[in-house]
Amino acid sequence: FLAFGDSLAHALATRKKFNNKHFVSLHESGQLGKALVTVREIMSKGKNIPFIDSNKTIREAIRELTRKRFGVVVVKNKNKRISIITDGDCRREANNLYDKSISSVATKNPIWISEQATGLQALERMNSKLITSLICCRKKDINKKIKKVSGIIHLHQVLARGIK
Repeated sequence: FLAFGDSLAHALATRKKFNNKHFVSLHESGQLGKALVTVREIMSKGKNIPFIDSNKTIREAIRELTRKRFGVVVVKNKNKRISIITDGDCRREANNLYDKSISSVATKNPIWISEQATGLQALERMNSKLITSLICCRKKDINKKIKKVSGIIHLHQVLARGIK
């Protein structure tokens, strides 16, 4: 009977085109509903993303790092590749930091997440990699070498939504 009930529920959900978004709207305060919220709904976009060009100075990168308060600055290189500078990178390179270039301090392969991923997936990725921020891109760009940044998501944004 359980298998029959599951089959019937699946058939009806398919026929009515019931998806995660509908589930979240019906169960928004429940733990499952919170976990199905997408990264796109949580992430910071546009002018809230801490960007800096790779030809700027470390001093300017630290100012942007402090101003936006994500603990990370997204570095745009001239060849459209993206790297990041974290507050941890700055601490590790503290000796003569201001004499160094952005490209010598930056992490070349940052960790990305699709904006269609769930908040729970973002939280799990941050926990597994021991980081606090992820760069977001569109789902179709996630496997490309050169990605376009659509947002940034911080651990505190996920936790503020009640996702655990």
